[in-house]
Amino acid sequence: MARLRELLKRVDILGVIGDIDCHIEAVTYDSRKCGPGTLFVCIDGFSTDGHKYLGDAAAAGATACLITRDIEIPAGVTAVKVADSRNAMAAVACELYGNPSQRMHLLGITGTKGKTTTAYIYWSIMNSMGYTTGMIGTLGNYVAGNKINTGRSTPTTPESCDLQYTFTYMMDSGAQDAVMEVTSQALKLSRVAYTEYETGIFMNLSRDHITEREHPDMEDYFLSKAKLFSMCKQAIINVDSEYGIRLLSMTSVPVYRMSLEQADIYPTNIHTDHMGMTFDLNTPWGSARVNTNLQGKFNIYNIMAAISACCLRGIDIATAASAVSNVYVPGRLEEVNLNRPYKVLIDYAHTPDSLENVLRALKEDATGRVICVFGCGGDRDHGKRPDMGRISCSIADISVITSDNPRTEEPDAIIDMIEAGAKTAGGKYVRITDRRSAIKYAISIAAEGDVVILAGKGQETYQMFGDRTIPFDERVIVRQVLEELDNEH
Repeated sequence: MARLRELLKRVDILGVIGDIDCHIEAVTYDSRKCGPGTLFVCIDGFSTDGHKYLGDAAAAGATACLITRDIEIPAGVTAVKVADSRNAMAAVACELYGNPSQRMHLLGITGTKGKTTTAYIYWSIMNSMGYTTGMIGTLGNYVAGNKINTGRSTPTTPESCDLQYTFTYMMDSGAQDAVMEVTSQALKLSRVAYTEYETGIFMNLSRDHITEREHPDMEDYFLSKAKLFSMCKQAIINVDSEYGIRLLSMTSVPVYRMSLEQADIYPTNIHTDHMGMTFDLNTPWGSARVNTNLQGKFNIYNIMAAISACCLRGIDIATAASAVSNVYVPGRLEEVNLNRPYKVLIDYAHTPDSLENVLRALKEDATGRVICVFGCGGDRDHGKRPDMGRISCSIADISVITSDNPRTEEPDAIIDMIEAGAKTAGGKYVRITDRRSAIKYAISIAAEGDVVILAGKGQETYQMFGDRTIPFDERVIVRQVLEELDNEH
């Protein structure tokens, strides 16, 4: 509990109605979570305006509110006008929870692809070394080996009040270390404002999230990502990315350059096969041999970044490298064990670059055909859809174009856009709108030595339509359709 005035000490106040010295013990942007002692933050969101719910917040007992425009204030509620309610909410949350990021060893990872895998590898190594470590990201929130439910929202990077609460929850559970995926939206919308990172990692940048409601162009996307590197004490930057090169000139903190060629952090003696990879990792902290079951040279970046972050934390490189051999990342080239003469893999690849990387990695070691089942999410970047079709039909032997999470769009309209690119590649493809039916078809045509890759959903266990979200765990679906196919024969 603290006085509202104290919580707002980093906020430019434009006006006050009521008692700014009232006591606050919680902060939220959801009127349904308000009660006595709550500060309700009115946020102009993508789909609604938080100011509309101020009456509901007051009726639930909210003590105070943050507003960005002049509106009628319910009796008994203190109102503070600010220019940016999202930024103010982040400042208040940090103060309310005692600035937890200042008391933790916090690693932040940003980039279009690789965030989840890098975070998971780092988290796995740290916990195996005896460091109780939290993780926040696509796979959920964890402390050590336990998934946690804080009762708060869980996008990849939570809203600021939920994020600071989660840090505190982790520390109360014994964690002094944490790793989190830091999305471009989180940086742009101040979800991580006032958070302090010990280390920041830049993985890469390629087309994604280019929409009117997210980022209007690649420049906005990049500049949003770049904000992380004004919030950390040191950085690891992939300089094989043109945006990584640009970021070097914008970053004033100490930087360790990462590359597949000679750099501060780089691999040599790379060997890949269908079982995984081995390579020598060379760093400022020494060298070590890495053996991993992860496939695809793109995973070398993820492994190098994770091990190097461990070294910056003080872990011996050989010890960290050894721990990687036991890491399996959910939803990233994850094999569904079927005891069949072909493989079925699940991967989160949902951007042109990530799909190309996954398919090329599979083609490199495949003894049979690569059959790719994929789609594109609705209410997201339209521009990448033809690229996804072209890439799959250029690399995979057979492409099955289907739905992903169509959300409010018509699934067939999305597939039409994908198919426009597929036609330019000249490869073999079919379109099957229903994703379950598409998976069944792909498995039904699989022969000995083939690899069926289900791309786009990865660890997700649901499918989102405009009016509903249905259970859809592809691991379960695969086994169900196999049983159906066996019965049909």
